[in-house]
Amino acid sequence: MHEYEDTDLGGGGAFPNEDLFTHEDHGDPVPTSGVATGNVRGSVRRSASGEPVAGAAILVAQGPGPAPDIAPLTNDDGWFAFDDLPSGVWTLRALGPRAETGEAMVEVSAGSTAHVLIDVSD
Repeated sequence: MHEYEDTDLGGGGAFPNEDLFTHEDHGDPVPTSGVATGNVRGSVRRSASGEPVAGAAILVAQGPGPAPDIAPLTNDDGWFAFDDLPSGVWTLRALGPRAETGEAMVEVSAGSTAHVLIDVSD
């Protein structure tokens, strides 16, 4: 077991920068749950034909909170899902198996499921 010494970067406990994980006003832990989240259901289609794109990776290009660590892939019908995204406007980018790309913005609201269509082109 390793013990950490306090550093000039903060702390005061067993871990460096421990104060980054507490509220400065009263020392309570910062809540990691309770953040207002919603879900996204979307599909990826080829802009020229409207054909669904299977196997496209969906990446978070920009958003108001932490992005998922794993990029979902679209299913055979071009559908994908993100669950528990923090509320706000997200920019999603699709990268298809033939190097097709596209982006779309979607607004996520707490307790709701937003729907988005990402058109990709070669």
